Amino acid sequence: KKIKKIEDILNYKYPNEIDTIIPTKTSVTAIKELEINKDKKIVKNEITFPKPNFLNDEKEEKVTAARRGTLVHLCLQKLNEKQEYDIKKIQNLIEKLEEKKIITKKEAKAINVGKILEFTHSKIWEDLKEAKEVQKEKPFYINISASEIYNEKTDQNILVQGIIDLYYIDKDDKLILVDYKTDYIKDGDERIL
Repeated sequence: KKIKKIEDILNYKYPNEIDTIIPTKTSVTAIKELEINKDKKIVKNEITFPKPNFLNDEKEEKVTAARRGTLVHLCLQKLNEKQEYDIKKIQNLIEKLEEKKIITKKEAKAINVGKILEFTHSKIWEDLKEAKEVQKEKPFYINISASEIYNEKTDQNILVQGIIDLYYIDKDDKLILVDYKTDYIKDGDERIL
């Protein structure tokens, strides 16, 4: 009887173990990259910080697909919806970012000017010109159930933070939320993205 009691003590599993490893605050990016292993334990992603631009040696600098996406995002953020754009104006915008040392020469060359110009001919851009209100790069915080994120049985909530790329109130008073995506997808796979 004593051995059984000792075994029970040694083999005890805390019933709410998942609540001890679920973070109380996370980001949209972290949720997107979240991985849960076989044992239902949350795997922490290693956080790395890129080297600041002023420390980069441009000769060895490689502009990754993710960085190109960030650069396009930066350019879209800097566009003025009250202006008409052509290739030259977009190139000038990129040159100014380079002059201000916000981006490097190599990064400037890696930006797909045509894609940015294409956005200025989109339905969204036309709507922006007539919008009653335009907001860019707005932080948000929302409290959601941890079970929605981790697919675990828990009563815990998580504060999720993120940044809204763009939202606007159109001429018909509709709120339009825009999330920029530069990922490569095959035609017909837009729903997957």
